[in-house]
Amino acid sequence: MEPATKKKRHYVRTILIILLLVTLSNFPPLQWPFYFIDRGDCDFSNGDGSFYFHEVSFKERTYESMGKAQFEGYCQQVQQGKREGALESCQVYRLTAINPLKFWLYKDFLFDEKYKVKYNSSIARPR
Repeated sequence: MEPATKKKRHYVRTILIILLLVTLSNFPPLQWPFYFIDRGDCDFSNGDGSFYFHEVSFKERTYESMGKAQFEGYCQQVQQGKREGALESCQVYRLTAINPLKFWLYKDFLFDEKYKVKYNSSIARPR
């Protein structure tokens, strides 16, 4: 067997092992250890920054369970005139960028509703 063929097989095998590990790390039972490192919590805001929501997933304070409903309530108050703000401020944005190095969140990046929200880095987070 030629050395070039051995080298080529080694590269192909290495790539397949990496792809297998990334795929397996996105299945729930195998994904849990990575959640101790990072759960993929995001920050959300509207265009003018008058509404802000920070996820805390270990307390079950997620965008799907609380943030979306809070934002819809905020928009209803703006539309009814009970709260100051322009109607244009009723567009929610995700302030947390997708980090490709967090391979255990790839499934979430593709299928989770919170990552389908538009990303906007120009909105300042409240301190």
